[in-house]
Amino acid sequence: MSSLRFHFLGSSRIVHEERGALPFKGRKALALLSYVAVESKKVHARDALMGLFWSEMSHKDAQNNLRVTLARINKGLGDASSYLVTSKHSIQFRPDANVWMDVLAFEDIISDYQAHSHEDITVCSDCHEKLVKAAELYQGDVLADLYLSDSEVFNEWQLTQQERIRLKASSLFSDLLSIYEQKQDYEQAEHYARQLIELEFFHEAAQR
Repeated sequence: MSSLRFHFLGSSRIVHEERGALPFKGRKALALLSYVAVESKKVHARDALMGLFWSEMSHKDAQNNLRVTLARINKGLGDASSYLVTSKHSIQFRPDANVWMDVLAFEDIISDYQAHSHEDITVCSDCHEKLVKAAELYQGDVLADLYLSDSEVFNEWQLTQQERIRLKASSLFSDLLSIYEQKQDYEQAEHYARQLIELEFFHEAAQR
C-alpha cells in the first residue's frame, strides 16, 4: 500500500497510511506540493516556482516565501526527503515515491480502456469494471477547493488541468451511459446521464 494518498479530484487532501490526513500550514504549501506531485516527471527550477506562486514579489521576497513554504511542506510530510529531491536550484517530486494519486490513477484507467480495441464495449467486462472505477475516482475538478487569489499563473495551470480531466470525465460518463442503455439497465443509465449533465453544466459555467 502507498504510504501517501493524494486526493486531488474534488476536495484536495493528502492522507498518510498511519497518520491520517496531513495538515499543511497555508494554502501555498498544499498548492506547491500538489503542483510538483502532478508534474513529477519534470525538474522544476526554483525561479520558475517563484514565478508560479509569487510573481508579483521581488526576487528576494519570493525566494524567502519559497523557503518558508518548503519548510511547511517538510513539517507536514514529516520527512520530505522521501518525496522531494531538492537542490540549490531545483525541486522535483520523486517519480519513484511510494504514493498514490487519484488523478493519475484516473488517467491510467482511461488510457488502458482507450488502448483496448472493442467491437462492442458491452461484452468487455474488464473494461466495464475499469470505467466504473474511473467514474468513482472522479469526485470533481482538479484541486477544486485550492484557488489562490494571488497566484494567477498557478490558477491558469490549474484551469488547464481541470479542463483536460473534465473532458476525459465527460467522455467516460458518455460511454457508461451508452453501455447501460445497451444493457437496458436504465437506472444506471440515468445515474451517469445526471453526472454528464452536471459536468457539462459546470463546464459551461466556467466558460462564462
